[in-house]
Amino acid sequence: MALRHELWRDGACELSHDIIQSIRSIDDETAMRSLIGDFGNFIGAPWWALITHEDLREWRPGMVDIRHYPEGASRRIIDKCRFRRDVIMRGSLLIETAATWTELFKRLTLDEADRIAIELGWRENLIEGVTVPCAKLGYCFGSCTFAGFANAGRAELAVGPAQTFGLFAFARARQLSGAPAPIAPPPRLKPSQRDCLVLSGRSHSNKEIAHRLGLTERTVESYLRDACRAYGVRTAKELRVAAVLAGEIGIDEIYQLP
Repeated sequence: MALRHELWRDGACELSHDIIQSIRSIDDETAMRSLIGDFGNFIGAPWWALITHEDLREWRPGMVDIRHYPEGASRRIIDKCRFRRDVIMRGSLLIETAATWTELFKRLTLDEADRIAIELGWRENLIEGVTVPCAKLGYCFGSCTFAGFANAGRAELAVGPAQTFGLFAFARARQLSGAPAPIAPPPRLKPSQRDCLVLSGRSHSNKEIAHRLGLTERTVESYLRDACRAYGVRTAKELRVAAVLAGEIGIDEIYQLP
């Protein structure tokens, strides 16, 4: 056990530190592209893509599009704006951490179009890959993918390093693209307003909310109205969306059984 501890301390921790420090030192897209390529070569992946899942045909602030991918795949996915249909991008929405494509495909119900896309990828040496989901509340979803591993075992070994590299590289790339650094405001909902909003999200009427919380119906209406004013929205539906994006309530709370 002591030997394993030494290997962890001296090996994995140093690797993670080197990765993070290298990424933090990047100050332009050209340097980022070079670093991603070096890391891809290090883990045995000749193809890679660090992208936001949006229409990449026209640049906009906050957009990330740094990739070295086969021309055919780029043409099918990017040029035709089929990012929502792409099997890898679609699958990345279902994973919490880096995963091999073998594992990712198990999460999906593949149709004929997916199988054709996978077959075309195989012809371009996109045989096995590792994809890291990159999500930030209120921002466009993205991912970091490394592909073209010699075999599934090599890809599995790369999952951990790819997770570290992908998350930090994507965050830095988003900064370099001009995305404003968010400043989290203080909570805008009082506990009583929050309770009313959560119950409203579960389809309870104001009368039912008042009964459950021991309030008057007028008080519930006042709480929700004041909460809407605090967020600058007009309806309870808009308020729920704003509060979820602000992290004040969770989607899981709204969808809980009454």
